Amino acid sequence: MCLSALWAVVAPPIHAEPSIPAAPLPGLESDPAGTVTPEFCAVSVMAGKATVELTVRADAEAPALLLNGPQFGWSESEPYPDRHFPELEIRVDGVLNRPDDSFEAVVGKMNITNLLRAAGMDPWAITRTPPVTSADPNHPQVLNGLKNAGAIVNADDGYLAKWTARRLLRIALKAVPEQRVELKYTVRPGHAWLTPEQLVTTSREKTYCVSSKALRRVLHSAADSTVLTVNEYTIPTGIDGKPPSSVTFTMLPGAGDGVTLHTGIFLCGPHGKPIAKDGPVTRERAEVDDLGNLHVLSAAEPPPAAPAR
Repeated sequence: MCLSALWAVVAPPIHAEPSIPAAPLPGLESDPAGTVTPEFCAVSVMAGKATVELTVRADAEAPALLLNGPQFGWSESEPYPDRHFPELEIRVDGVLNRPDDSFEAVVGKMNITNLLRAAGMDPWAITRTPPVTSADPNHPQVLNGLKNAGAIVNADDGYLAKWTARRLLRIALKAVPEQRVELKYTVRPGHAWLTPEQLVTTSREKTYCVSSKALRRVLHSAADSTVLTVNEYTIPTGIDGKPPSSVTFTMLPGAGDGVTLHTGIFLCGPHGKPIAKDGPVTRERAEVDDLGNLHVLSAAEPPPAAPAR
């Protein structure tokens, strides 16, 4: 069962700050720097999947986009262990793109990328529990080097990974002025169970343009003591930390989104105008932050109690 479905059925704690931090996809960078700029962006979230369609303008003989993932290691309690986004699909003008796909691994301040390659180890063993990986036994010196660095320890069926790693993608574009780049991936929102009073904070008012009045209007049946299932999304739409000139947003809550009776969706429109909807949002003009990140909050009411028999 996926995480979002689990959230809908697990009994929520009554007093809770965000219990699961978000793990958003990093923003895109241009290569060479400053040669690819975002123009228009359409974002949609459906059944736990985000699709980001970005019209870009390129000004280089061999333009490309870089996606440098977050550095992370293994954690037994990590709700999003696969923060290298293995499911990510990339298309350019509708055609599936196979980016240059590499990684960088470190332990402490030591870069062990080449040692892992030489040892034939899976850099993404850190996404599994336990983080076990096999190795090529024909390179004992390499394995000793990794052990001495503290990158691995012996396990019954291989080696336990102690490193951190990040995924590095280079997406080749066409040598044409304008083209469309599409990213599709599973969203990894921040998550909490909160009452309406706990939900509406100064920070969330600024980030999502949500207010107590809008929350009461959209979730009209929610009492002050109702514990809501809250998801907080951050979706990058810019390049080099620069936002596109126009962003639209669509969200169709459904299976896999923790949706129950009513789901309120909140975000900022142009000039900070609040957008608050009960249910679907369809191609609404959205406002993003200075770096091009779109912020969306959803709050779902619990299902009605089953009648006593």
